[in-house]
Amino acid sequence: MPVIKVGSSCQSRIAQACDRCRSKKIRCDGIRPSCTQCTNVGFECKTSDKLSRRAFPRGYTESLEERVRVLESEVRELKELLDEKDEKIDMLSRIHSHSPSVPSAASRSSTHSPASHEIRHVSQEKEETFKVQQAPYLLDDLNNDSFFVGNSSGRTLVEAFKQKAQETARLSTDINSSVFFGAGAKPSPTHSKPIVSFKAPPRLISDQMINIFFQEWAPLFPVLHRPAFLTLYEQYVASPDTMGDKKSIAQLNLVFGIAALSSDPRDGQDVESFEAQWQSAIESFFMENDIATLQCLILAQIFCLLRADYSRLLKYKGLAVGLSQRLGLHQSQKRFALDALTSETRKKVFWSLYTVDCLSAAHLGLPRLLREEDVHCEYPVDADDEYVTEKGFLPTLPGEYTKLSSALALFRLSRILSKVITELYPGSASHEISFRTIATLADELEDWQTNLAPHLKLTFTQDKPSTNVTSSRAPVLSLAYHHIRALVYRPAVAANLGDRGSSAVVAVGDACKHIVQIVELLDERKLSFSFCLNRNEVLVQAGFGLLFQMVNLAREGKLIKDSNRLVCSVMDMLEQGNAAGYVEFRRVGCDIVAVPPMEPMPAPPLSRHNSEGHMGAPLDTFRATHKSLKALAARFSPSGMKASRQESHEPRRATLPALSPNVAVHANPSSTSLSSIHSEPPRMLSSLDNGQTNIYDTIYGGPCADALVDIAPLSAASADSAATWSPNVWNWSSYSSEAPPPQSVLSFSDESLTSGEEFGTAACEYGSTPGSDRLYPGIMIPGDYDTTANLAGLDGAYCGL
Repeated sequence: MPVIKVGSSCQSRIAQACDRCRSKKIRCDGIRPSCTQCTNVGFECKTSDKLSRRAFPRGYTESLEERVRVLESEVRELKELLDEKDEKIDMLSRIHSHSPSVPSAASRSSTHSPASHEIRHVSQEKEETFKVQQAPYLLDDLNNDSFFVGNSSGRTLVEAFKQKAQETARLSTDINSSVFFGAGAKPSPTHSKPIVSFKAPPRLISDQMINIFFQEWAPLFPVLHRPAFLTLYEQYVASPDTMGDKKSIAQLNLVFGIAALSSDPRDGQDVESFEAQWQSAIESFFMENDIATLQCLILAQIFCLLRADYSRLLKYKGLAVGLSQRLGLHQSQKRFALDALTSETRKKVFWSLYTVDCLSAAHLGLPRLLREEDVHCEYPVDADDEYVTEKGFLPTLPGEYTKLSSALALFRLSRILSKVITELYPGSASHEISFRTIATLADELEDWQTNLAPHLKLTFTQDKPSTNVTSSRAPVLSLAYHHIRALVYRPAVAANLGDRGSSAVVAVGDACKHIVQIVELLDERKLSFSFCLNRNEVLVQAGFGLLFQMVNLAREGKLIKDSNRLVCSVMDMLEQGNAAGYVEFRRVGCDIVAVPPMEPMPAPPLSRHNSEGHMGAPLDTFRATHKSLKALAARFSPSGMKASRQESHEPRRATLPALSPNVAVHANPSSTSLSSIHSEPPRMLSSLDNGQTNIYDTIYGGPCADALVDIAPLSAASADSAATWSPNVWNWSSYSSEAPPPQSVLSFSDESLTSGEEFGTAACEYGSTPGSDRLYPGIMIPGDYDTTANLAGLDGAYCGL
């Protein structure tokens, strides 16, 4: 008898007791041939009822099934990731053996002799540099003089993609890169400035804007002191008409405007009102030398970056940098006898200006105004505004994370961006860049990411960002990281180095993919895009980074499919954001990605037959058509057929006045056998999967699968030129002789007098001759087939499959 151990203890029991022990409900030791209890009383020990297996509980079985489904889903996702990694490895494997690498000095010295090491070192230094040149022309401006844009701007990436795509014959038309950038610039007014009325927004809107700014923006750009600003806001709300301080009005409307631009799309009149008020107010005091003026100038730069108004941005940026140096903010604040609140405010304001200077310089392709050798200011203390007073710092709870920690992380990341601009994007017309420099900067970025605090990290699970985020701080920091990472590798991509730059293309594509995923996450979680760059222009740069990678990818594979989805997502987000370059980006994307272009008006539904016309019929004619079909069915019934045969021995064509004149007529030759029908389904299903035909052709008859193979698919370019399908696409006249006969011409409900089966099984029973069935063409119900409200009378018994 098998023995079962009880739990983890040494106790055990048998699997089944004998008959006597089970009836007496006493313990059976399971000794064979006779247990101890039966031996003591002299009874025969036997077990008549064999042990039957009990089914597992339903809940346990369902839990196992659910776990299996989860594991299968994870395995599929991991397999897709492995396929993507394999594609990247295959791409990198095409790099030549002499392509630059960054081996350690110790490994080189240990594997080569001094003479060979010197020769290899010289050749390697010669190999691992490439030359970069600035664009030798200025960009035109309709309202002002021509202006210069450096290589760090997104325009350079667009031009590099255009050159690469045209070389590989993937792009047939030109790209106007100017439509993607600087769309928010406004022409200088030629007339006198309008009078601006300073009025407060509704309390509900202003409270929402204040909350968005201090929840999403202030932790990353601590320009304002929160307690002081909230006190000012309470005074403004209590009596907005008596607020006469223009600096306070400018700060309030800048906060309102920044929050409105970065949140969900709002009424444009609100943003216009905020902008008009702060611009009018700032013009009255921007020449004053104090911290409040500098705070307004920094906020104005953030607003102009979000608005893509770069003319005003450069104006406010020059004023802000000069004012900060005049106030001594770039110096060490320990040198000055200042209280804790003033000193910390000066530090926060300076490093916010430093961050905006670096990001705007890289975005516009211009040099930074704050030179690194002039910066001696310390980082602010990791304490929130509520714990900083004039007398010192208030105690905080141990182990609690501060909001300022995210700003400190962004400040350190800006220092790396400063090195990237200096070493990879200098102001000279021509310069050489070393792969070693790129690798060093990439390693420094990776160290920053590794040392980031856990609450500021956005984790990527299976190459997708985690959704358990409650604020935009971690996603925006990750967005900034990948934005700078793309800037690190972009010089090698734009230089068109071939196989030597393959790894850089992969790195830029990966960074751009994460940027798009993070923006999708922010939209999904309804979080603000609290990054001081224009959202549409960031998406455009990410989209072209993905398109650049797709030029060299194979048509099939996980990597190309993922890139296709992300590029389509960029198109959707640009359209939703009313981006000025949406149409141009979509046109370029459709040349690279197999995406059907957007039509100006919805196309009519495809007909069940491949006809030259459209099969749409008004819905109000359905009832009349249905009655006509019933009458036609009565004529085609056995009694009707006999009556008509008595009147005339010559068969006639059945007509249906209520049907659309564009119904296609397929010949039904009697020579076509049913054996050919049974060989068609595999090929027909393949054509259905490829989109070359539709289910209605399969049901009612159409060209055979062999004919479908020769039909070229409709390209995106041709589809974009015509809003509707070309009639030539559906010209199947040459294949009409090969069309399989439809097995069921008509199918009615039980209310009708006959069904379509009688036509296929008893064609000769009522006197018809072989081949006479071609005189009765295929009949179908016209109309909008997406609407089934008036088709309840059809039984749907299609016999043609």
